Amino acid sequence: AEALVADSTGRNTRATAEFTAAFAETHDLKRVIAVSQYFHLPRCRLAFAEAGLEDVGASYARYLEWRDIYSIAREVPAVAAYWLGVR
Repeated sequence: AEALVADSTGRNTRATAEFTAAFAETHDLKRVIAVSQYFHLPRCRLAFAEAGLEDVGASYARYLEWRDIYSIAREVPAVAAYWLGVR
């Protein structure tokens, strides 16, 4: 439990990635694990790489919800925006 750090101030994925990169540097951490919905993890990894964290593991809950349909559709253009560097 003491190894877990929750970012309760992150307004969005990019802000959380930047917080995590700063925290990792301050605490001399080499690897982090992002925990989110399965469809959000590709964008998490892009944001973390942009923030300077290349070695990012990932985990997600192993269940589906009806809102995942909307969320997946929303995630497609969001990932494209990250790939294109749109801020």
